[in-house]
Amino acid sequence: MKKHFILSLMLALGCFSQVMAAPGRPLLDMFSLMFPDAEYVTWTKDHGYHMVSFAQGETSSRIWFNDDGALVYSLKYCPETNLPMKITSALKKKYSSQEIYGFTEVTNKTGIRYEVMLQDNRKWYCVSVSELGDVSLKYTMRK
Repeated sequence: MKKHFILSLMLALGCFSQVMAAPGRPLLDMFSLMFPDAEYVTWTKDHGYHMVSFAQGETSSRIWFNDDGALVYSLKYCPETNLPMKITSALKKKYSSQEIYGFTEVTNKTGIRYEVMLQDNRKWYCVSVSELGDVSLKYTMRK
């Protein structure tokens, strides 16, 4: 009997946490207008924010909204073809012998920056690029 009670309690808490994770109708409607082609949409609650994960084509994204529906933070994981020309140009100028593997676009209250993975035959390079095209090496790893 005790096992059934504990199992029922765990199930109820799990369902309750999922209900808490679901945002209100206005945020759901706004999201649907902003991203009508979004697939694999999943909402969760993260550090007091409504976080949505979804995919659009080759791009996957995570966006954090506050209770008022304002975008607080976002991460967008993309292939090289989605990198803005200004950023690609700045990278090619500084890292001409490395190729771009992929990048993450980070948006927050300070603006947009790009975390880019480059590679050559020997190493991986993690580079941060501001929206103005300022490039800085974060770290390297041997392959």
